[in-house]
Amino acid sequence: MSEEVELTPSSEDREKPPDQPWFIPNDEEQGVYRFIIAAARRARQLQVGARPTISTTSRKPTKIAMEEIRTGEIAVDLD
Repeated sequence: MSEEVELTPSSEDREKPPDQPWFIPNDEEQGVYRFIIAAARRARQLQVGARPTISTTSRKPTKIAMEEIRTGEIAVDLD
């Protein structure tokens, strides 16, 4: 009687909404996990005083960090 539910988002759901620069990309090469870890580390740097590398209207370090990584301003190197 139990139904199986597919949890994988459709390809339409994975597209970045244009008004959300902090959208988490679904990058097969880097992976979502690596993106989140890198963004968390960068957000911590911003919290303790690092300056953003982009101009943004957001004041939240997590959103700024995600946008910096997504735009390529900050390189992801977790090794």
